[in-house]
Amino acid sequence: MGKDPIVIVPPSFPRFILWETVGIVGFFHILLYGPPNDPTPLFFLANALVFTGLYPVLYFYNQMRVPVILKFLIRPLGYVLRLLLMISSFLWITYILYATGFSIGMISFFQVVKNDWMFLAPFFALDYFLFLEHMWGLSEFNFSFWSSLGMISDSVSGVVGGFIVGRILFTRWSFFQDEGEIQGVIWAILILAGIAAVVWFGNKTRRIIVSAPEAPPTPSLAQFIFWEIVGVLGFFHILIFSSANDPTHLYFLSNMLVFVVLYPVLYFYNQLYFPAVLKFLVLPLSITLRLVLLISSFIGIAYLLYAIHYSLGTVSVFQVVKDYWIFLVPFFVINYFWLLEHLWGLSRVNFAFWSSVGMVSDSVSGIVSGYALGRTLNTKWGIFFGDDNIRALIWIIFILIGLAAVVWFGHKTRKG
Repeated sequence: MGKDPIVIVPPSFPRFILWETVGIVGFFHILLYGPPNDPTPLFFLANALVFTGLYPVLYFYNQMRVPVILKFLIRPLGYVLRLLLMISSFLWITYILYATGFSIGMISFFQVVKNDWMFLAPFFALDYFLFLEHMWGLSEFNFSFWSSLGMISDSVSGVVGGFIVGRILFTRWSFFQDEGEIQGVIWAILILAGIAAVVWFGNKTRRIIVSAPEAPPTPSLAQFIFWEIVGVLGFFHILIFSSANDPTHLYFLSNMLVFVVLYPVLYFYNQLYFPAVLKFLVLPLSITLRLVLLISSFIGIAYLLYAIHYSLGTVSVFQVVKDYWIFLVPFFVINYFWLLEHLWGLSRVNFAFWSSVGMVSDSVSGIVSGYALGRTLNTKWGIFFGDDNIRALIWIIFILIGLAAVVWFGHKTRKG
């Protein structure tokens, strides 16, 4: 059996300082802004005091080197302290929901957690041991800074995934349509389960260590078959559902045919081993094929936006891409080489399956972050940026930048 590839690194002291500072700031926030005649903030104030006192105890307790017998004798105390900190963390999240008044529609999530905490606690415990203990620096296996940042990215993807599943469940399938609190409980469970699932996937991507940079994992044939099937399905989707009198579909159909033919050529070309001289001679051809596939991928994404009629506010995103593509291409090129070529299995450094899953998770976090930044800019400062199309263009650029930034961070987490 091979050795466990997890690298155990001690948690950094700045990490402890960061979270202890967060706890102290939270304590003073409750103290200053809590309503004087409401007993609820007093309860949260006591919990903040417990956290700021208990967290340092557990952090330095984990750093201690004690004899085996003594460690065995005080192990029950360690379990009790960890359980108390988990409960305190749960109450902290409850306070955040209380302070922000977070709700979806008419559902107050604070009321959901307050009334139905017993249904949520098991899922939170899973998230706590998979995610929060790593963040606190209290788990048995502590990741490095970049890996911890990657875990935060994974958690955002998990929240988004759970939220979308819950929205589809209640809006499209109308489950528990008239039961607001039950909807809230199930929605919260889906979000917690999404966090646990994606963080677990992310942790698996960070267990993969390539022993030598000269021998990266080769892309699997299944990866090629999957994307080729996606291309073929896209081709037949355009062929079957396109309007007979619309020349736009013919343009997209030709592009999809280019992708379906060119992708296998590039994939198997990358598997060939040429002598150095021959490799140099065919290099211009290789660069040209990669450039054509990049353009084909851009047009394929444009078709996806065209087919689903996706819009930002009242602006059609496809129309923005069609009219202002020259401004979007530089940002798309970065995302292509950092993300899509890895997913196609065409990059020089190919990750294994779990790392590719982690990259998809990073891309979701990047899209969400860029979308949120773009929306903030558009709603608060949009008056300075011209008409609706220009603002939508800037919004899309923010999404592409967010995608590139988070995927780049994700690459660093998988390099150690």
